[in-house]
Amino acid sequence: MLQLPIIGGANIEVLSQSAIITGDMTLPANRNGEVGVTIENGRLTAGLNKADLRRAINAVSPQFVGLVDGFDADLDLDHDGMAESLSLCAAFSVHPMNVQDIPAPRGQ
Repeated sequence: MLQLPIIGGANIEVLSQSAIITGDMTLPANRNGEVGVTIENGRLTAGLNKADLRRAINAVSPQFVGLVDGFDADLDLDHDGMAESLSLCAAFSVHPMNVQDIPAPRGQ
């Protein structure tokens, strides 16, 4: 399950397929007195089912659901001969920090 931030501070959850995470990791790493892991040049690539992405955005911020229609499906992850999923490539970095008030995982 992939959580993606969208406009307005809301997050959507959508199932991803064929996900790959790469990056340059340093462990242990220090930042402002916090010890943890650092990832630079991070890349997340994955496939997102277009219909699932559309439903997830519609549930959280219906005013932005039209953005999904601006992209053509380019992956056939269910192997039926028709592209139904979108490619995702996102850059990210990770740095040690003190994080508070993290919500409990769903279902607990």
